[in-house]
Amino acid sequence: GFLDDTAQSFFTVAGVQNKKIEIVNVAVIDLISLRNFILLCGDIVGKKPKLIELNDGKFGIFEDKFYDDLYPFPNVAFIISNKRLVEDYGIKPTKLENGLKNIYKFWRENWDGKVKIYQREKKILKKLHSI
Repeated sequence: GFLDDTAQSFFTVAGVQNKKIEIVNVAVIDLISLRNFILLCGDIVGKKPKLIELNDGKFGIFEDKFYDDLYPFPNVAFIISNKRLVEDYGIKPTKLENGLKNIYKFWRENWDGKVKIYQREKKILKKLHSI
């Protein structure tokens, strides 16, 4: 979920819930695969991403370390429902594409022009350099 949606949800849900406490998911409405998410990000920034599929052991990267080294989420489908948020609390989450466009616009307007690459990223980029 995006920051504005999360803030609105905290305010609205807390104002409605009195004695009955419910767990409410804050998330975009859209369902999207990782591949399509990358392509959408590319569309938003006006660049065509170079998609590289890493098979087990390719480039010296193995799946058991892949999610520790390269990707912050496990290799599982993760789908949650925000039905309660929408139906019970009247909150309409931001569409994924619109939220990403807003983030990109804000970033472009506020970026200092410096690219920060951290040691962990340097190690990963070195492994992938031959691609």
